[in-house]
Amino acid sequence: MNYGKKSLEDLYSGIAGKPVTQRKHLSVFGEEANTPEETREVEVTIENIHKALDNLATDIEDSAELKKLYNRILNFPSYKHIKRSLTDKGYSDLIYKKFSNDVQRLIEDIPAADRSAFLEYIQKPTQQQIRFNNTNHTGNVFNLLSETGISKDTMSRIFQHTGQDEGGRGVGMGELAMALIFGNLGAGGQNKKSAVSAAEKVVASRKAELKEAGQKYGATSTDEALVKASENLKSIRGQAVKGDLELDGAEFEIKGEGASLGARPDAVHKRQSKNTMAYLNNIGVEVSGGRYTYDGQIIGRNLGDFPTVIATIYSRLKSQHERSLFEDNFKQFLATSGEMSAAINTGWDVINIDMTEPYSIQRGVSLLSFLEYAMEEEFMYFMAHDIGKAGKGTGQYVSVGGSPVQMMQALAPTNVGFEKIKASCLRPRIGFQKSYLDKSSPVTAVPVETAVGEEEEEYI
Repeated sequence: MNYGKKSLEDLYSGIAGKPVTQRKHLSVFGEEANTPEETREVEVTIENIHKALDNLATDIEDSAELKKLYNRILNFPSYKHIKRSLTDKGYSDLIYKKFSNDVQRLIEDIPAADRSAFLEYIQKPTQQQIRFNNTNHTGNVFNLLSETGISKDTMSRIFQHTGQDEGGRGVGMGELAMALIFGNLGAGGQNKKSAVSAAEKVVASRKAELKEAGQKYGATSTDEALVKASENLKSIRGQAVKGDLELDGAEFEIKGEGASLGARPDAVHKRQSKNTMAYLNNIGVEVSGGRYTYDGQIIGRNLGDFPTVIATIYSRLKSQHERSLFEDNFKQFLATSGEMSAAINTGWDVINIDMTEPYSIQRGVSLLSFLEYAMEEEFMYFMAHDIGKAGKGTGQYVSVGGSPVQMMQALAPTNVGFEKIKASCLRPRIGFQKSYLDKSSPVTAVPVETAVGEEEEEYI
């Protein structure tokens, strides 16, 4: 195998874990450095590689660096196996090389036995890999690995992968790991690719018929069948990919710990801040010092007690007519400031929020936020897991499927939680962390003068 100077530079920079400049890598072989004018390639042999490694080893005094070099060498063959697996799972050649490099780096420092077990498993045909259950269920992703031989540490590392696909869509925490492990999971967009391919064949077939008949078949053609087929192809190409992955051929969305459901909560609030302030003024609530004040009293401890504010005001209303008006205004507030009018129209009566109970408001608004997201994205399956940054998490997850309303209903009784609702956060993040799961919410109002000195939270 022959490598040019730049290729050798890249090769030994990768092995050494630090830059090896041009021309210097030639002296690593014990050869004379080429002049800039020389363009001959240098033959790389096993013997030369041994020499290069020997010279590099004498340069390394730190044992940690030496171990890094050793792990990098052992890990070198993993790239081709990861790439082949991702190709089999439907990832395009525009992205599988990058993702393969990403995963290769993540498993570089795991024990050799763990790496071998992982590589051996992903080389199996998809029919021999474990399958992900497509019915509503909860579980622990690490418990599913018992049949694979893959270690928890390996899985935790791969779950950390995030990135972007070839279309610029975000690839969230855990998506790539799931695709590598489960035989019935693959890259998102396969349905679209199949539809595009089928539409292209229809266009090509009609063009061939017109050509054979001696008629125009280019862009200026007025042939009704060709125009219709071309418009259909254009429409399909313009459709957004639904779901991060595909589960048994249907769109599958996955969210890691603390992930946003659609637009970031702060982005939604920034767009709707004037509407939010108008609503608060309308119901007589002031926001000051990170607290809500109503009728001369501070309600709750911080901005996350917004459901308590709503429940307190609602409970103080005397007539059913007043309560109905208040509820209607609250629904309109969520539709506008939370940008979830579709969910309010479709799911409000389904979720059945108890307006006197803060936690019911917290849970209900959060589920409506999920419903809006599911209706926007149109995926068939959804999973939330508790693995976040740096691989932290126990592996617990919730998985649901069906229509957007059915998925919302299936999520309701599970142990997945949501970020605390605030006037400035109506589209909360999803997760399992303790602050998301806390059902306690104070219902008593504290006089303003007694609340001085408590921890304050800034109103965004």
